[in-house]
Amino acid sequence: MKKENNIIPSDKIFTTSIRLTIMLILFSHKKILLNELKSILELTSGNLDHHIHKLETIGYITTRKSFFPTRPLTIVEITKEGYDAFKEYLSKIKEVLNQIPLD
Repeated sequence: MKKENNIIPSDKIFTTSIRLTIMLILFSHKKILLNELKSILELTSGNLDHHIHKLETIGYITTRKSFFPTRPLTIVEITKEGYDAFKEYLSKIKEVLNQIPLD
């Protein structure tokens, strides 16, 4: 019988630092331009697209195209489901961290 690990939150979508950082940014800012996200994370378009696609597929974020005034812009936004899931994940991490003695 395999015992479940209650120390680490089990949402595997956040186990990569890139997706964790994307969600941290969106959790606090709600939306960001794709090019700004790419610049902050210092990723190639292909690498960022891979992680955006993973988060979008499970419904945690959405992307939409806009035009300003003549060039296309892609906006990445956190969904309510993504916000709630990430808030729960952060709560679990906080519980774990609060159990660690700092002495």
